Amino acid sequence: MRTRMLSAVAALLLAAVPRASGQTQTPPSSAILHPANPAVFGQIDFGGRLTGVTGDEARYQRYRDLREGAFIEMPLYHRETDRWWMSLAVRSVGYRDQRYSLTAARPGRVKFRFLYDQTPTFISNDTRTPYTARPEDNGFYENFGGTLSLPDTVQETLQNNPTLARQEIENLAVGFPSRIRRDSLLFDLTVDFNETWHTKVKYANTKKEGTIPWGASFGFNLPIEIALPIDTRTNDFGTSLEWTSNRGMLRVGYDASWFDQRVPTYTWDNPVRATDRTHSRAYVAGDGTSVGRGTEWPSNSVYYANFGGAYRFPSRTSVNGTVSIGQAIQNEALVPFTVNTAIPPLNDLSSLDRRTAEAKADIGAATVNFVTRPSRQFDVTARYRFSRYDNKTPHFERREYVRFDQVREEGGSPEFHGYTRNYLDVDAAYNGLRYTTFRVGYGYYGADFAQRVYFKSNDNTFRASVDTVGNQYLSFRSLYEHAERRGDGFRAA
Repeated sequence: MRTRMLSAVAALLLAAVPRASGQTQTPPSSAILHPANPAVFGQIDFGGRLTGVTGDEARYQRYRDLREGAFIEMPLYHRETDRWWMSLAVRSVGYRDQRYSLTAARPGRVKFRFLYDQTPTFISNDTRTPYTARPEDNGFYENFGGTLSLPDTVQETLQNNPTLARQEIENLAVGFPSRIRRDSLLFDLTVDFNETWHTKVKYANTKKEGTIPWGASFGFNLPIEIALPIDTRTNDFGTSLEWTSNRGMLRVGYDASWFDQRVPTYTWDNPVRATDRTHSRAYVAGDGTSVGRGTEWPSNSVYYANFGGAYRFPSRTSVNGTVSIGQAIQNEALVPFTVNTAIPPLNDLSSLDRRTAEAKADIGAATVNFVTRPSRQFDVTARYRFSRYDNKTPHFERREYVRFDQVREEGGSPEFHGYTRNYLDVDAAYNGLRYTTFRVGYGYYGADFAQRVYFKSNDNTFRASVDTVGNQYLSFRSLYEHAERRGDGFRAA
């Protein structure tokens, strides 16, 4: 791939400068262009861009937008007084990678930050698909109804004569831009009530739209790739209150995240099947159902409270830690077992004990770090981390499912994953000899799993090392480590 780009740029420098004196015309000095303490200064770039690309234009751009046209940027605008200051930055105005940021503060009292950012991902500009609807020029589906369709006449022709598949699909295929874009909106506010008490509020909204290549198989022998529609929103909110002193700090906070899926399900036509059927090996050949259905990541939410603290003891000793407690929830409507009309007993949810997921899990995490150096020759570091994911989702008693929308099969109820993990790591070091450090350590990892081959697992690791520096050109290190892993609660089935 070859690329050619021609850019024309003009720059305008704005600065508060002292009034010049004298008659001699001399170039401005560095002190004038970059004053030590100006009240207002900034810079503006503007111009035009001409771009020529031979090959895949998407690979040339990837995470930026280099289309032809006029552009304007304000890399920096700054204004300050004896009480407050403000900075503004603007990039790629009007393009898909534009960015706007504003920061304003009154030092020691309040600080505000705003950010709007677009990040494109150009995947391919020469992708082709036989399905309709097709993504628009911006890479997005407009008014997408959730169905990717093929003409009925093509499905009937290929059902009767599969050898014509390549010819018929190539005749239908039309190019489209494969791309996705992320739009981020963020602001945070920090308030210092005094030297001891501080609070912070933050909010972020992330939107993703576009398409990505996606495998949508009808069976092992009929792989299909579609342009999967992406249309999601994520909202993150957090607030905290903090107390600090010369010896330590305490912090309490609350955080929440909401994920909104705008395309929960999608369907796509089977190119070699016009009517529904099922048989024992349909999921291998892929010629059972005339249409397939898939699900995307469901809407969900997470809430948790967090606590943190740190304290410095005498004799060069400190301890700090955090604790988080929360819950994850997902209660979207259940999706029917299949869209294959040849499997009528599983076409509805009447046989289930509920119509929504009712999925939830209690989550928790804690960390503790301890560091001490009672003398110049000896120090100890200890770390402990705990995490738990306690899945409270009720089990389904259903003993049947549908594979690849093709075959009704017997099977157990879904197994919901959960775990409890503990990590401990201790290191002690002695450096009483000149240029040499002796270190010994112990590490432990233990886990309890739900619905896994081993329900319990633990690792014990012992280590010892010697580090010495002979001179500025030579150093030597020796390390011995012994680890052992054991599993309990083996489940053969």
